[in-house]
Amino acid sequence: MKTFTILLFSILINGCGASQDAKTSFNQDMTDNTLNGDFTITTLDTQANIEQELTLKFDDATKQVSGFAGCNRFFGSYAIDGDKLTFSNLGSTKMLCPENDNKIETDYFKALESVTNFNVSDNSITLLNNKKEILKATKAATSKVSKIQDGNLSYTYSAFTRGTYTMIKIDQSNIKTQFNRTDKEQTRTINTEDWNTLKTLTEAIDIKSLNNVKPPSTAHQYDGAPSAVLTITVNGEEYTTPTFDDGNPAKEISEIVNKILAMAKQNTKE
Repeated sequence: MKTFTILLFSILINGCGASQDAKTSFNQDMTDNTLNGDFTITTLDTQANIEQELTLKFDDATKQVSGFAGCNRFFGSYAIDGDKLTFSNLGSTKMLCPENDNKIETDYFKALESVTNFNVSDNSITLLNNKKEILKATKAATSKVSKIQDGNLSYTYSAFTRGTYTMIKIDQSNIKTQFNRTDKEQTRTINTEDWNTLKTLTEAIDIKSLNNVKPPSTAHQYDGAPSAVLTITVNGEEYTTPTFDDGNPAKEISEIVNKILAMAKQNTKE
């Protein structure tokens, strides 16, 4: 009987130890779960057929989140505790878009706001509200240039006709503008918030395909609009768009161009 008691006690101790080890292993696995990289949304609130290509980007180093929501690009921060996930300080650009795109964006933002936890499986992630699936996303195959160092990034925007001239140059330190060939170039120190926004917008596009962006109109070919060109220089490599109509950039670069023009407008006021 004594031998049986000792044996039973040993089994209980080993069983508890195994259970504790399993629990520790499970918790460690959940702690090791990380969200990092670019993802494409495949299911939003059980809807698999999404008209827009919605994206979600996690930066594990800075705990910053960004993406495209159907109309605007958004940005903010996130926090992870085990399998718990929360988003905070979410903001977005303010583009005007068709009603259907606005609805998709509204649904997307509502989904993000309701997320409480997540799980990772191979190259996909699932965001949940407790046990309810909110959205699914797969790792995006992309040639985007991410994690751009500030000192290795600059912009040149030019637009001209026989009677007009615009030249805008932006880097981490300064913005330079010239709106007449005979005028002196104006320079001012760049606003940090403007620079960070511009950089975020740039990291969200496929810079390496910039030369393949198709202009939505061609009025510049018969002097119906100024001929515009955007060049983004990253790590010494120049990526330049085909010529397009000033005021009507392709959708892929519209937010970047609009931000550059808004910054240039500020420069003329100071």
